[in-house]
Amino acid sequence: MDNNTLNLLNLINIAAAICSAVAFIYAIYQGRNAKKQAELLKNIGQQAIDHAKHLQQQTDKMEHINKSMSTRYIGDFSTYLKDVVELISKAEKEVLIVCTLPCHGIYSYPKYAEPLRLAVDKIRTIGFGKISIKCVFANDKHRRIFIKNQFHSTYKNWESYKSNPENINKIEYFFKRYESNEIIDIQSMTEDKFFDLFEKASIQLLNNTYKGTYIEINHRPPIYIWVVDNEAIFAFISTVPAYGVQAFYTRDQGLISALKNIHKEYEEQRIDSLAS
Repeated sequence: MDNNTLNLLNLINIAAAICSAVAFIYAIYQGRNAKKQAELLKNIGQQAIDHAKHLQQQTDKMEHINKSMSTRYIGDFSTYLKDVVELISKAEKEVLIVCTLPCHGIYSYPKYAEPLRLAVDKIRTIGFGKISIKCVFANDKHRRIFIKNQFHSTYKNWESYKSNPENINKIEYFFKRYESNEIIDIQSMTEDKFFDLFEKASIQLLNNTYKGTYIEINHRPPIYIWVVDNEAIFAFISTVPAYGVQAFYTRDQGLISALKNIHKEYEEQRIDSLAS
């Protein structure tokens, strides 16, 4: 082997040694860098956890502040009925109610309306003589007007409405609840027959759940009221169905006094009393 070849091999060996050394050093560097990156990610993760905890604490504080307010917004028609049920269930001395329909929510939200009925039934049985309950409802004429107003689009598009599978289930439940002696045929059911169910539901509740506790007035009240002892829920009712109902909870005694006065004024407008 000549000198040139030996020199070339030596250079290759030296280069290989240098490359190995560089690779080793780079590996050490990468290892240390990876450790630093892992520690950095760990710190970032911990900061995220701490931040999330801080946000939850702030949310809890805001919720506490909201609940501690004497008057606060609690929701629309789809949510406030469960609050009404909880409120009435706590009654110890007095319940005052102002509402257009005795069957408020019975079709759209039976999961809340049925417990509401049961809560009132309980007061009239277990709490009889201990808890005073006085109710104000619109008379049958204005109940019917109100229902047609609320279901205006349903009335105009009845054939389409009763063909919707979700609506069919609701209508079937409603029909069976208040027309148990009849065979249901939704396809032949007219819109007037559907609206008649609301009045039948109202009459059934007036003759049972609310018997002896209510008076009727010759108009639709623009505000719904549920006063229970020293607390109350009140709801503003829009004449435009799309705007719905917006409800508030209060324990402000000045406001509750005003709500009681409204109830009293309605009592003075009575067209029929079934208190006996």
